[in-house]
Amino acid sequence: MTFEAWLRALEDFFRHNNVKLRPGDAKSLLGLRLQIRVALIMLKTCIDCGPESSFDLFEREFEDMIVQVEKMADELGMHEGPPLDNEATPFTMDLGIIHPLFFIATKCRNWALRRRAIVELRRAGREGVWEGPIMAVVADRIAQIEEKDVPWGEDIPERNRLHEIKKNVAYETRQVFVEATRARDDSWKNWETLHEVIPF
Repeated sequence: MTFEAWLRALEDFFRHNNVKLRPGDAKSLLGLRLQIRVALIMLKTCIDCGPESSFDLFEREFEDMIVQVEKMADELGMHEGPPLDNEATPFTMDLGIIHPLFFIATKCRNWALRRRAIVELRRAGREGVWEGPIMAVVADRIAQIEEKDVPWGEDIPERNRLHEIKKNVAYETRQVFVEATRARDDSWKNWETLHEVIPF
């Protein structure tokens, strides 16, 4: 209820105010709105600790979040970029649009929407320890794994969907080490752990 109240207040502010925000402030406020929406989705799915298909119920919310990012990125003239050559950003607690976009790209199994999220990750730049272009590479590989042998546009079977994605970026070797799990049957007791080394 608290998150929903915050979200309503933020949405009302943007609907009823014509405040001209600096680009950094606009991105930060959009990041806050998206973080709250992701938190709501996570809260609504955390009790149902089983199927990843639970996230399919939030396709409308995923699309709306992507549209908001696309609009902001166009207004700010943000362009796609490659991963940086090295990690030079000090640690910060900043949360912006990269985490929500990565969440959408890995939890939304609508083929077109997840690809739009990946495009926006490439445009997102860096926020604290998050680098959008690297997360785009990881999200793209996750999509490839989940969509393997599935005809374009068809539902991704539950057995293909990855859970608990962990990642560790190694700039010195320009690789991301990814670990994820996948349920092997409907009992939710038998799991497979996947390990991937993704170059960037």
